[in-house]
Amino acid sequence: MKAISDDVVKQKCIQTPWITERRGEIKFGNIPEWLENTADMMPAGSKEQQDYRDAAELARSCYRDQVKAQLDPSKVADMCCNEPWTTAKNPLEVIGSRFGYVTEKLEHAAKLFPDGSAEQTAYIQAFEAGKQIYFQSMKEFAYRGALGKSRAEIEGINSQLWQTAHKLEGDGTYRSARLVKLCELLGHFQQNLNINVRQPGVHQYVAKGK
Repeated sequence: MKAISDDVVKQKCIQTPWITERRGEIKFGNIPEWLENTADMMPAGSKEQQDYRDAAELARSCYRDQVKAQLDPSKVADMCCNEPWTTAKNPLEVIGSRFGYVTEKLEHAAKLFPDGSAEQTAYIQAFEAGKQIYFQSMKEFAYRGALGKSRAEIEGINSQLWQTAHKLEGDGTYRSARLVKLCELLGHFQQNLNINVRQPGVHQYVAKGK
């Protein structure tokens, strides 16, 4: 008899799916990692250890099926349109508005597939494309938000954004990094309001700081 049955593993993956979203928050499932950690606690080379390693692979397979049913990497532009990086209309509303998590979803999806596989490559490419779409949207948002505002007004907005970014740091998403980048963009465009947002001149957003 297995240390943990296939049916139990599948049920756990249903109860704790690869992704859960509630009220604008996002959480990624950890069943494969939990099973791997359990395997590490079993005696080296034991049947129990192998059973849990096999269970972890089954859990990853269950999560991959869930990913395929929910995320189509060929439709990243549509996903970013349906789930923009923010629902706010202006910088003052960002903190209380809903964030988009297309990039986070694609990044986590890629990690569930074998290294070098066609599926992983497709999700990585979609992640990069989604990152660029979000960044371009952020630039345009910041440009509009900086129009007509004084340096003091932008500094006041940025102070609030920085405080929130600090609170969100390390939450497993790119919210903190996006708020920090938004501060930079707002300051940049406030000083250079004649710069076209589609021209070079702003450092490209790099997804870091989770």
